[in-house]
Amino acid sequence: MSVKVEDLMQLPCLRGARVLGGHGGLQKTVSSVSVLEYSLVNDLQKNIYDNIDFYGNEIVITAFANVKDNVTEQCINVQRLADVGEVGMILYYVGIIMPSVGQQLIDLANQLDFVLICMPENRLDLPYSEVISEVMEAIILDQMTNTRFQNDILERVSRLPAYQRSIDTVLRMLCDRVRATIVLADASLNILNCVSWPRTFTVNSAELIQLEPPEPGMSSYQAELGKEKIWVHKLGITTSQGVKLKLFVLRHGSALKPDAVRQIGEVLQLSVNLWSAGHGKEILPELVQAILQDEPIKMRRIAEVYRVDIASVRNMWVITPLMPSDNPSRRDQEERVMLAAVSVELRDICKTVIADIYNKSIVVFMQDPPAGYDAVTIANDVLERLTAAGAAVSITLCLNHDTATQMQNAFLLNRDVLSAARIVYPGRRLFVQQDLAFVKQCLDILNQGVAQVEQHTAVLNILSRERSSRHDLSETLTIYLLDANESVAKTAEYMYLHKNTIKYRLRKMAEYLGFPIGQMPASFALYIAAALERILHASKDLQAEPNHLSK
Repeated sequence: MSVKVEDLMQLPCLRGARVLGGHGGLQKTVSSVSVLEYSLVNDLQKNIYDNIDFYGNEIVITAFANVKDNVTEQCINVQRLADVGEVGMILYYVGIIMPSVGQQLIDLANQLDFVLICMPENRLDLPYSEVISEVMEAIILDQMTNTRFQNDILERVSRLPAYQRSIDTVLRMLCDRVRATIVLADASLNILNCVSWPRTFTVNSAELIQLEPPEPGMSSYQAELGKEKIWVHKLGITTSQGVKLKLFVLRHGSALKPDAVRQIGEVLQLSVNLWSAGHGKEILPELVQAILQDEPIKMRRIAEVYRVDIASVRNMWVITPLMPSDNPSRRDQEERVMLAAVSVELRDICKTVIADIYNKSIVVFMQDPPAGYDAVTIANDVLERLTAAGAAVSITLCLNHDTATQMQNAFLLNRDVLSAARIVYPGRRLFVQQDLAFVKQCLDILNQGVAQVEQHTAVLNILSRERSSRHDLSETLTIYLLDANESVAKTAEYMYLHKNTIKYRLRKMAEYLGFPIGQMPASFALYIAAALERILHASKDLQAEPNHLSK
């Protein structure tokens, strides 16, 4: 048994609270409660998110004080919290700090099954501490009563997005559950994964050697680390490929009960085989997974073994098939052939190239190209070679990243918006991360509802002064901005028209709008409007052809 969101609604502290949205998430497990203190959507908040280890299954308290009048940024906060596995949010001081709860926020909560709870409105006398103390009391009481936690941990991890299903995630959940430091090491006691309790406690490989049992065969014993004594519980883990690993559970104060230690071992044994079958096996492609799952210890360990200068690896390519084969074995063969071709091509240019197949894409990490080369030219050459070999792919360049977290976020951005980017730029096969960020901005506007879409596309209505020519002007504008890179000659070529016709239409649009097409920042609104129109028309086409979705 575990505490569900609907169980919390029965607590005295939530008397009078209402569930506004996300009813589909009421059966989700709650592992903790936290406070969203800083809700402004900016670089500082991004840095905060990037440096927090989210455990998932938390319920979040906030008054949205920083964005009390901005429903769009409220929605972005909810989306981010849902993406890292949080289960819901409790809104305080509605009617006082936050004027009201927007329908857009409620709709998003329903879409995500993210439970949105509103405390009694217009109340100044409701402290956060009541909910925090009662929720944590319910969780701790449940943990004391129901000591079997392995199924709960595995279920929570299985519900997370694929990119979060990693050994580090499992260790963080176990660490939070038993309040102990958990270390997974290889047979030589090189640390692969480590999560500390408390966070200020650290242990390295040299210290781990000191924590070996005083007598062979001992699995639970006390040892000295520095000036303090800690309890050590040691287990063996074997992967499905036969790799032997060592698991250490380190606890200050009192020892864990044998049943708890056994459950930790069972969870790790299953997790390694479910989500990281090659764990502990020193193979270079494991480095790709370690980077994308943001496992820094494992990443550094593999890099050390293979003498990879991981600090110089600042660029990532994601190569994605346009129409992957439905046959798994054929798809795997095609991916392996492309992987080999790309690796050979790039290793002739870059000293450090790390490449593997990940989530049905080829992911390549590399250092900056040498002088005289640039990433776009290299990528276009690779595209030409792959196309000549019969491989239809797109390449996304994610450049100049200093951390694994930044690369992971870039990979997720590509995963989430690449299909929409292909709609916005139908003739393009090479994207940079900024293209995807622009498309993500457009998708966010679409998710905000009809009113926001109409507001951002209203600029196109200015082109309808001559109704007979509006379609021609809109089409010319879209192709000129999104396809032809603001080239009159290319626009004319795409539209099978004379260049003078294009020039005339651009002058006409400038006359209607009051500024030359392409002049920034005035034209940025035109880029957004043109992209939104393309996505909307593509959605209408799909709705008009229902059989297309089932093919």
